[in-house]
Amino acid sequence: MRQARAQGFAGMTAQLVHLIRLASTAMRHATAALFNADPPAAESITAAYEAVSVLRDELEDHAAVLLGLRVQSGVLELLATIAAVHIDAETERIGQLAREVADIARTRRGWASISAPLLGVLRELSEVCFETAAKAADVVESHTATSAVELAARCHERFAEHARALTRYRALLAVGAPSGRGGMRGNPQLAESWCTMKGSPSGRCGVAVLG
Repeated sequence: MRQARAQGFAGMTAQLVHLIRLASTAMRHATAALFNADPPAAESITAAYEAVSVLRDELEDHAAVLLGLRVQSGVLELLATIAAVHIDAETERIGQLAREVADIARTRRGWASISAPLLGVLRELSEVCFETAAKAADVVESHTATSAVELAARCHERFAEHARALTRYRALLAVGAPSGRGGMRGNPQLAESWCTMKGSPSGRCGVAVLG
């Protein structure tokens, strides 16, 4: 019985990892459709989401079987099963979000009005999403606390990076987006923020802006 339970938990873990990666693939398809205006990519997300739904149903059935063994299971095994059910639910939400992104890509209403800098931010956020999902799958697969700590540390690191970026943008919002060099004169800090946002070397750019 113990060996059967061990095999059941190993199989459930493999399914969880596959589910997370499949949901991430679905989101990648949706993102490609969003930025590349590629209708086939938008259609592929529907197939990917359907695959996620099928796997989700299988995982729910598997978890129900494991819960049926709760009388013979230890506390840690039962907690692992409950955690698997929660992971299943969160992964399903990722799949649903991917489908919603694909729907946006199909309509693309008002997309032409989105500025290039904002599109750049969206691309960066999408990469953070993919990186986090991939690391989450690794954490589930490894069964080690070290991987979980690394994921938490990476999330905090990326959060700090975006917080610093928001601080730079906030400096521009305080005075409004500059229409020319005149809006920067006399404010080296603001000029540096503008150059950083534009991706230009702060030294040469700052001299040019401050005139």
